[in-house]
Amino acid sequence: TVDSTCTGTIVFKMSALQDAHSEIPTHTNYNDKVCCTVSSGTLSNSCTSGVVVLHLSGDTDAHVEKNTQSNYPVNVCLSADPGTVSCQYLNACNPDETCLAGLSADIDAHAADCNSPFTTKICCKIQ
Repeated sequence: TVDSTCTGTIVFKMSALQDAHSEIPTHTNYNDKVCCTVSSGTLSNSCTSGVVVLHLSGDTDAHVEKNTQSNYPVNVCLSADPGTVSCQYLNACNPDETCLAGLSADIDAHAADCNSPFTTKICCKIQ
C-alpha cells in the first residue's frame, strides 16, 4: 500500500500519490510511504540481503529509475526472511505479485501509487 501510516516495512517514500519525487525510508520530508507487509516472516528494506527495487538520484527530492539502469547512485531494496524477493516491471502485475508503485519512465522518472495512469508497475513477490 501507499499511505501515511505504515505498520509494515517502508520501502521508500513519495512526495505525493501521483507524479512524485521520492526519498529513502529514513528521511522525513515525505508522508506518502510505499509500505509492504507479509502474513508470516519478516520484510526489510536492507540492501545486504535484498533485491534492488529501483534507484534514486539522491536521498531525497529524487527522480527514480528502474533497477536495470545505472545512472542513479541510491538503491532502494526489499528483502524477506524466509524467502527471496523478486521484482519486475510490467504493465500489470501477475496474480502472484504485489504492485509496489508505478513509474513514469525507465529513467529520470517520477513515482506514483499503483492506481496511477503510469503504465510501468513495480511488481514483486516472495519465493
